[in-house]
Amino acid sequence: MPRLLILFLFALSQADSLSGEEPVIDDAAIRKSFLKQIIALKETGGSGGLNAAALRRELKEERRGIPDLKLHPPRTSELSKQELYELAKNATLIIGHLYLSDSGEQWRTNLAGGVALSKDGIVATNYHVLQFERASIFAAMDQQQRVFPIRKVLASDRKNDLAVIQLEVEKGLDPLPVSPTSSVGDPIGIVSHPDAHFYTFTSGEISRFSITPKIRALRIEVTAPFARGSSGSGIFDQRGNLVGIASATNSIYYEEDDRHDRNLQMVIHSGVPARSLLKLIQGK
Repeated sequence: MPRLLILFLFALSQADSLSGEEPVIDDAAIRKSFLKQIIALKETGGSGGLNAAALRRELKEERRGIPDLKLHPPRTSELSKQELYELAKNATLIIGHLYLSDSGEQWRTNLAGGVALSKDGIVATNYHVLQFERASIFAAMDQQQRVFPIRKVLASDRKNDLAVIQLEVEKGLDPLPVSPTSSVGDPIGIVSHPDAHFYTFTSGEISRFSITPKIRALRIEVTAPFARGSSGSGIFDQRGNLVGIASATNSIYYEEDDRHDRNLQMVIHSGVPARSLLKLIQGK
Protein backbone atom coordinates (compact mmCIF):
# COMPACT_ATOMS: atom_id res chain seq x y z
CA MET A 1 0.00 0.00 0.00
CA PRO A 2 1.44 3.45 -0.88
CA ARG A 3 2.85 5.36 2.08
CA LEU A 4 0.66 8.44 1.47
CA LEU A 5 -2.47 6.29 1.49
CA ILE A 6 -1.42 4.68 4.79
CA LEU A 7 -0.89 8.11 6.35
CA PHE A 8 -4.27 9.27 5.08
CA LEU A 9 -6.07 6.23 6.52
CA PHE A 10 -4.29 6.69 9.87
CA ALA A 11 -5.30 10.36 10.03
CA LEU A 12 -8.87 9.43 9.14
CA SER A 13 -9.02 6.82 11.91
CA GLN A 14 -7.73 9.38 14.43
CA ALA A 15 -10.35 11.93 13.34
CA ASP A 16 -13.08 9.31 13.72
CA SER A 17 -11.93 8.56 17.26
CA LEU A 18 -12.32 12.24 18.14
CA SER A 19 -15.75 12.61 16.53
CA GLY A 20 -17.52 9.87 18.49
CA GLU A 21 -20.30 10.31 21.00
CA GLU A 22 -18.07 11.26 23.94
CA PRO A 23 -17.38 15.01 24.02
CA VAL A 24 -13.77 16.13 23.71
CA ILE A 25 -13.02 19.23 25.80
CA ASP A 26 -10.30 21.61 24.66
CA ASP A 27 -9.15 23.39 27.83
CA ALA A 28 -6.77 25.75 26.03
CA ALA A 29 -9.46 26.83 23.55
CA ILE A 30 -11.99 27.47 26.34
CA ARG A 31 -9.53 29.53 28.36
CA LYS A 32 -8.50 31.50 25.26
CA SER A 33 -12.15 32.17 24.38
CA PHE A 34 -12.94 33.42 27.88
CA LEU A 35 -9.87 35.69 27.95
CA LYS A 36 -10.65 37.16 24.53
CA GLN A 37 -14.29 37.85 25.37
CA ILE A 38 -13.71 39.28 28.85
CA ILE A 39 -11.06 41.65 27.46
CA ALA A 40 -13.63 42.76 24.88
CA LEU A 41 -16.14 43.34 27.69
CA LYS A 42 -13.66 45.52 29.54
CA GLU A 43 -12.90 47.53 26.42
CA THR A 44 -16.62 48.23 25.91
CA GLY A 45 -17.14 49.30 29.52
CA GLY A 46 -18.64 46.04 30.72
CA SER A 47 -21.60 45.99 28.28
CA GLY A 48 -24.21 46.44 31.00
CA GLY A 49 -22.36 44.61 33.77
CA LEU A 50 -20.89 45.88 37.02
CA ASN A 51 -17.31 46.99 37.20
CA ALA A 52 -15.25 45.03 39.73
CA ALA A 53 -15.26 47.74 42.39
CA ALA A 54 -19.07 48.07 42.28
CA LEU A 55 -19.46 44.29 42.39
CA ARG A 56 -17.29 44.02 45.49
CA ARG A 57 -19.29 46.80 47.18
CA GLU A 58 -22.54 44.93 46.54
CA LEU A 59 -20.94 41.68 47.70
CA LYS A 60 -19.94 43.25 51.03
CA GLU A 61 -23.48 44.53 51.65
CA GLU A 62 -24.55 40.92 52.31
CA ARG A 63 -28.16 41.30 51.23
CA ARG A 64 -30.50 38.39 51.97
CA GLY A 65 -33.66 37.23 50.21
CA ILE A 66 -34.51 36.95 46.50
CA PRO A 67 -38.34 36.98 46.43
CA ASP A 68 -38.64 36.89 42.64
CA LEU A 69 -36.55 33.73 42.26
CA LYS A 70 -38.79 30.72 41.59
CA LEU A 71 -36.76 27.53 41.91
CA HIS A 72 -37.71 24.37 40.07
CA PRO A 73 -39.21 21.59 42.23
CA PRO A 74 -36.73 18.82 43.13
CA ARG A 75 -36.28 16.01 40.64
CA THR A 76 -37.41 12.54 41.74
CA SER A 77 -36.11 10.12 39.07
CA GLU A 78 -32.67 8.60 39.49
CA LEU A 79 -30.14 9.16 36.72
CA SER A 80 -27.19 7.25 35.35
CA LYS A 81 -23.83 8.93 35.88
CA GLN A 82 -23.76 9.87 32.19
CA GLU A 83 -27.20 11.46 32.44
CA LEU A 84 -26.20 13.30 35.59
CA TYR A 85 -23.05 14.59 33.93
CA GLU A 86 -24.97 15.98 30.96
CA LEU A 87 -27.53 17.76 33.14
CA ALA A 88 -24.92 19.12 35.56
CA LYS A 89 -22.62 20.24 32.75
CA ASN A 90 -25.43 22.25 31.16
CA ALA A 91 -26.12 23.96 34.50
CA THR A 92 -22.44 24.66 35.27
CA LEU A 93 -20.78 27.95 34.39
CA ILE A 94 -17.24 29.25 34.42
CA ILE A 95 -16.97 32.38 36.55
CA GLY A 96 -13.79 34.40 36.37
CA HIS A 97 -12.15 37.76 36.45
CA LEU A 98 -9.55 39.72 34.53
CA TYR A 99 -6.46 41.12 36.23
CA LEU A 100 -3.09 42.55 35.25
CA SER A 101 0.11 40.58 35.74
CA ASP A 102 2.66 41.82 38.29
CA SER A 103 4.54 43.55 35.47
CA GLY A 104 1.35 45.37 34.46
CA GLU A 105 1.87 44.37 30.86
CA GLN A 106 -0.41 41.36 30.39
CA TRP A 107 -4.04 40.54 31.11
CA ARG A 108 -4.65 37.26 32.93
CA THR A 109 -7.70 35.37 34.17
CA ASN A 110 -8.56 33.48 37.34
CA LEU A 111 -11.36 30.96 36.83
CA ALA A 112 -13.82 29.14 39.09
CA GLY A 113 -17.38 27.79 38.84
CA GLY A 114 -21.04 28.60 39.31
CA VAL A 115 -24.45 26.89 39.00
CA ALA A 116 -27.50 28.21 37.17
CA LEU A 117 -30.58 28.61 39.38
CA SER A 118 -32.88 30.16 36.74
CA LYS A 119 -33.16 30.44 32.98
CA ASP A 120 -32.83 34.21 33.11
CA GLY A 121 -29.31 34.22 34.52
CA ILE A 122 -29.48 33.84 38.30
CA VAL A 123 -26.39 31.89 39.38
CA ALA A 124 -25.00 30.62 42.70
CA THR A 125 -21.28 30.60 43.49
CA ASN A 126 -18.92 31.12 46.43
CA TYR A 127 -18.44 34.48 48.11
CA HIS A 128 -14.66 34.11 47.83
CA VAL A 129 -14.88 33.64 44.04
CA LEU A 130 -15.89 37.33 43.78
CA GLN A 131 -13.61 38.69 46.47
CA PHE A 132 -10.42 39.37 44.45
CA GLU A 133 -9.21 42.93 45.04
CA ARG A 134 -7.01 42.94 41.92
CA ALA A 135 -9.88 42.03 39.59
CA SER A 136 -10.69 44.54 36.89
CA ILE A 137 -13.93 42.92 35.66
CA PHE A 138 -15.90 39.73 36.37
CA ALA A 139 -17.91 37.63 33.91
CA ALA A 140 -19.37 34.14 33.41
CA MET A 141 -19.26 31.71 30.50
CA ASP A 142 -21.52 28.75 29.69
CA GLN A 143 -20.49 25.54 27.94
CA GLN A 144 -21.40 27.07 24.57
CA GLN A 145 -18.65 29.62 25.29
CA ARG A 146 -21.08 32.52 25.55
CA VAL A 147 -19.70 35.11 27.98
CA PHE A 148 -22.08 37.17 30.13
CA PRO A 149 -21.40 40.28 32.26
CA ILE A 150 -22.49 40.19 35.90
CA ARG A 151 -25.28 42.74 36.30
CA LYS A 152 -25.92 42.55 40.05
CA VAL A 153 -25.12 40.74 43.29
CA LEU A 154 -28.58 39.66 44.47
CA ALA A 155 -27.56 38.12 47.79
CA SER A 156 -24.36 37.22 49.63
CA ASP A 157 -23.21 35.63 52.87
CA ARG A 158 -19.53 35.77 53.78
CA LYS A 159 -19.80 33.40 56.75
CA ASN A 160 -21.40 30.69 54.61
CA ASP A 161 -19.23 31.55 51.57
CA LEU A 162 -22.20 32.12 49.26
CA ALA A 163 -23.11 34.63 46.57
CA VAL A 164 -26.06 34.73 44.18
CA ILE A 165 -25.56 36.88 41.09
CA GLN A 166 -27.62 38.06 38.13
CA LEU A 167 -26.02 37.70 34.70
CA GLU A 168 -26.80 39.81 31.64
CA VAL A 169 -28.26 36.90 29.64
CA GLU A 170 -29.76 37.13 26.16
CA LYS A 171 -30.74 33.45 25.86
CA GLY A 172 -31.73 31.05 28.63
CA LEU A 173 -29.49 29.01 30.89
CA ASP A 174 -30.26 25.43 31.98
CA PRO A 175 -30.93 25.48 35.74
CA LEU A 176 -31.29 22.52 38.08
CA PRO A 177 -33.41 22.32 41.25
CA VAL A 178 -32.07 22.87 44.77
CA SER A 179 -32.76 20.17 47.35
CA PRO A 180 -32.08 20.61 51.09
CA THR A 181 -32.65 16.90 51.67
CA SER A 182 -29.45 14.85 51.72
CA SER A 183 -27.88 12.36 54.08
CA VAL A 184 -24.52 10.84 54.89
CA GLY A 185 -23.85 8.00 52.45
CA ASP A 186 -25.92 9.48 49.62
CA PRO A 187 -24.17 9.21 46.23
CA ILE A 188 -23.24 12.53 44.65
CA GLY A 189 -21.52 13.89 41.55
CA ILE A 190 -19.61 17.11 40.92
CA VAL A 191 -18.93 18.93 37.65
CA SER A 192 -16.19 21.51 38.14
CA HIS A 193 -13.08 23.14 36.66
CA PRO A 194 -10.08 21.96 38.74
CA ASP A 195 -7.02 23.96 37.69
CA ALA A 196 -8.79 24.85 34.38
CA HIS A 197 -9.61 21.22 33.53
CA PHE A 198 -13.07 22.30 32.47
CA TYR A 199 -16.25 20.27 33.06
CA THR A 200 -14.53 17.49 34.99
CA PHE A 201 -16.91 14.93 36.52
CA THR A 202 -16.11 13.24 39.83
CA SER A 203 -18.36 11.09 41.98
CA GLY A 204 -18.51 9.82 45.53
CA GLU A 205 -20.70 10.02 48.62
CA ILE A 206 -21.59 12.50 51.32
CA SER A 207 -19.16 11.65 54.12
CA ARG A 208 -20.51 13.94 56.85
CA PHE A 209 -21.93 17.34 57.81
CA SER A 210 -19.73 19.48 60.04
CA ILE A 211 -19.30 22.89 61.69
CA THR A 212 -16.18 24.91 60.85
CA PRO A 213 -14.12 25.50 64.03
CA LYS A 214 -13.57 29.26 63.77
CA ILE A 215 -16.54 30.82 61.98
CA ARG A 216 -19.04 28.13 63.05
CA ALA A 217 -20.57 27.60 59.62
CA LEU A 218 -22.33 24.44 58.42
CA ARG A 219 -20.47 22.42 55.78
CA ILE A 220 -21.12 19.30 53.69
CA GLU A 221 -18.13 16.98 53.18
CA VAL A 222 -17.87 14.57 50.25
CA THR A 223 -15.54 11.88 48.98
CA ALA A 224 -15.67 13.13 45.36
CA PRO A 225 -12.39 14.96 44.69
CA PHE A 226 -12.04 18.52 43.47
CA ALA A 227 -9.28 21.13 43.54
CA ARG A 228 -8.49 24.82 43.07
CA GLY A 229 -10.69 26.21 40.31
CA SER A 230 -13.63 24.06 41.48
CA SER A 231 -14.95 26.65 43.92
CA GLY A 232 -18.55 27.63 43.24
CA SER A 233 -19.36 24.47 41.29
CA GLY A 234 -22.30 22.24 42.15
CA ILE A 235 -22.54 19.09 44.23
CA PHE A 236 -25.49 17.10 42.83
CA ASP A 237 -27.44 14.09 44.08
CA GLN A 238 -28.18 11.11 41.83
CA ARG A 239 -31.45 12.73 40.68
CA GLY A 240 -29.78 15.92 39.46
CA ASN A 241 -30.67 18.16 42.40
CA LEU A 242 -28.18 20.68 43.73
CA VAL A 243 -27.30 19.63 47.31
CA GLY A 244 -24.20 21.76 47.84
CA ILE A 245 -21.60 24.16 46.46
CA ALA A 246 -17.95 23.01 46.40
CA SER A 247 -15.83 25.47 48.36
CA ALA A 248 -12.62 24.21 50.02
CA THR A 249 -10.10 21.41 50.55
CA ASN A 250 -8.01 20.57 53.60
CA SER A 251 -4.99 18.29 53.33
CA ILE A 252 -4.15 16.01 56.26
CA TYR A 253 -0.50 15.02 56.67
CA TYR A 254 1.00 12.39 58.98
CA GLU A 255 3.75 14.81 60.02
CA GLU A 256 3.28 18.57 60.23
CA ASP A 257 5.58 21.24 61.58
CA ASP A 258 6.36 24.90 60.93
CA ARG A 259 8.61 24.16 57.97
CA HIS A 260 7.40 20.99 56.25
CA ASP A 261 4.33 18.84 55.73
CA ARG A 262 5.14 15.17 55.09
CA ASN A 263 3.26 12.05 54.07
CA LEU A 264 -0.10 13.23 52.77
CA GLN A 265 -2.78 10.92 54.14
CA MET A 266 -6.11 12.38 53.10
CA VAL A 267 -7.78 15.41 51.55
CA ILE A 268 -11.08 16.64 53.00
CA HIS A 269 -13.37 18.10 50.31
CA SER A 270 -16.03 20.37 51.75
CA GLY A 271 -18.79 22.59 50.46
CA VAL A 272 -21.74 24.71 51.47
CA PRO A 273 -24.92 22.61 51.87
CA ALA A 274 -28.02 23.49 49.88
CA ARG A 275 -29.96 24.27 53.06
CA SER A 276 -27.65 27.28 53.63
CA LEU A 277 -28.21 28.45 50.05
CA LEU A 278 -31.99 28.18 50.45
CA LYS A 279 -31.89 30.21 53.67
CA LEU A 280 -29.98 32.94 51.85
CA ILE A 281 -32.49 32.96 48.98
CA GLN A 282 -35.44 32.98 51.38
CA GLY A 283 -33.92 35.75 53.50
CA LYS A 284 -33.77 33.71 56.71
